[in-house]
Parts: sequence; C-alpha cells; structure tokens
Amino acid sequence: MRDEMRCEFCGEMKPPPSVNSIGADICWWNAVEELRELQDRGVSGMYVEGWGVRRRAGFLEPFQHGWVELEDGSVYDETPHHHCEKYFSGFRLGDPEKEARERGAPIPLHRDLGRFDTDAALAAGYAHAKEQAEAFCREENGRERG
Repeated sequence: MRDEMRCEFCGEMKPPPSVNSIGADICWWNAVEELRELQDRGVSGMYVEGWGVRRRAGFLEPFQHGWVELEDGSVYDETPHHHCEKYFSGFRLGDPEKEARERGAPIPLHRDLGRFDTDAALAAGYAHAKEQAEAFCREENGRERG
C-alpha cells in the first residue's frame, strides 16, 4: 500500500485522495474546477481535452489528459504528478459543464463523442491530437536512442 502512495514518475509521496480534492487521477475534473476558479477571478480560459506527453522509464509516452488553456495560449495544468512535458489539444470548450449537461454525458466528453452531428469536428480534433502526440514520442524517442 505504501508504494501505491508514491508517484510512479518522481517517487514523491502523493497526498491521500479525499472527497472534493484535486487528485492525480481526475485531470478532467481538475481542469473544470480550475477553469471555474479562473473565470470567477476574471481570467479567460478554455477547458481542453487532449493528449499529454510524459517520460516513463526514460522514454516519452502519450496519455489522455485534461487541462486549461489561457487566453494567451499558455497551459494551466494543476493536476499533480502527471509530469506532462508537452500538450496536444484535442478540443476546447468554454463551458464544459454546460456541454456535459446538454449531452447528458459525464466529463471527460471525449468518451461520448459520436452521438451528435457536431461531434465529427471534436472527434477529428481529438484523434489528430493523439496522432501528433504519438508522432512526437516516436521522433523524440528515436532521436534519444540514436
């Protein structure tokens, strides 16, 4: 049990999960909460679902991730222990909770794409982000090996 509390990437102890806390395994909800807090402070941003890249055992790997993108294009990612080094945006939403309510689907929304006519563009963006993340990892991992 003790090893389960350690971050597999940096070895630091992770805080125990608790109700209403931002956790390492709920990046999409972290992004929703952070976007809401930023907007309450008058900061413009968008909720993003896409792909991140992190290093594991010396190699880069892509993973599904959620974060906030600020108006200037910078990434605001408050999810601890994901160790994301690069971000590939699949799609952006100004109000992800409204979108989820209208769809009758939970966040993350990429799991629900395909039910609505408007989903084609979102699904294409998400698939493109995955392709970009995988290509980036292949290129960088090949460069580091060779």
